[in-house]
Amino acid sequence: MARAPADPDIPDPNQLDHFPHPRENRTLIGHRAVLDELSHTLTGDRIHHALVLGGPEGIGKATLAYRIARWMLAEPADRRPDLDVDEHSRAAGMIARGSHPNLLVSQRPYDAKRKKHMTVIPVDEIRRVNHFFESSAAMDGWRIAIIDSAEDMNRQAANALLKTLEEPPEKALFIIVSHMPGRLLPTIRSRCRMIVMPALDDAAVGEGVDRLAGPLDAETRAMAVALSGGSLRMALQLTSPAGREIRAVRTALDRLPRRDGGELHALADSFARAGGEKPFALALSIVRDWLSAQMRRRAPAGDPAALARFAEVWDKVDALARDTESLNLDRRQAFLVAFVLLEDLMQSAR
Repeated sequence: MARAPADPDIPDPNQLDHFPHPRENRTLIGHRAVLDELSHTLTGDRIHHALVLGGPEGIGKATLAYRIARWMLAEPADRRPDLDVDEHSRAAGMIARGSHPNLLVSQRPYDAKRKKHMTVIPVDEIRRVNHFFESSAAMDGWRIAIIDSAEDMNRQAANALLKTLEEPPEKALFIIVSHMPGRLLPTIRSRCRMIVMPALDDAAVGEGVDRLAGPLDAETRAMAVALSGGSLRMALQLTSPAGREIRAVRTALDRLPRRDGGELHALADSFARAGGEKPFALALSIVRDWLSAQMRRRAPAGDPAALARFAEVWDKVDALARDTESLNLDRRQAFLVAFVLLEDLMQSAR
């Protein structure tokens, strides 16, 4: 039996408002070398049962995950170079509708009572993945599970995933999206093939903005590309109605360890108002991305103690974001606490 189409009334936890869902997006911006590597890998005699698509947030990892799934589930006659498929193929249509029975996507579940997504992927969600692979396939061929993202799994979920990775069924493929692959459980990393996806260059970000954001004035476009940090997702957010707050957060981060108390308090006040949930979540997402970029930049220096301090603050900011959402804590206070942590961190890193 075919899987029911994705419910349009339930928001996707990883979809950017007003832009195509990755399962509908057939255009992968950049990543030529990654496509070449995967094309060679997936056309070989032995296909690894688990891939980790690792790299910064917002660079096309989920888009690539669905591209791989389309190609693997398509009829051979419908396959095209670069892991593309005929746009009219049955597999492409079913995946775009979220109804392909041989594809399961695991992400943070939606809580209908609270009308919000859970802050983690719980163990029951991964058990659903395991049951999917243990059951008889609805259609011949491969069965694929996309996990988006690994960082959302709690410890119990990660351990449940590990059990299936240790003894994978035949013709099963796991595609794990990870924004910080270095922090995956070593036992999970060792059982997966790592596909490293770098941040996009300015030309690729600009191409993506032109394709997805529509006509923009030159100043807005240049600003979005310059402040994106190689993330198309960030660039698109910078062109959105919330762009002013996003730019203010980025400016505050770039000033650290100096702080403009008045500006930070004004931002915190805006997050505390009605409707401030999404801007607040976005602000702390920007903070986490910034910390991740700082760690990548400092990694070649080979200072484990310094990297550990950055990782510790990343964990604290991540917990702050999740707890504020799940426990309905004071968003204003949480934002200010995050910047106190950041100021102390950058003071010690000077």
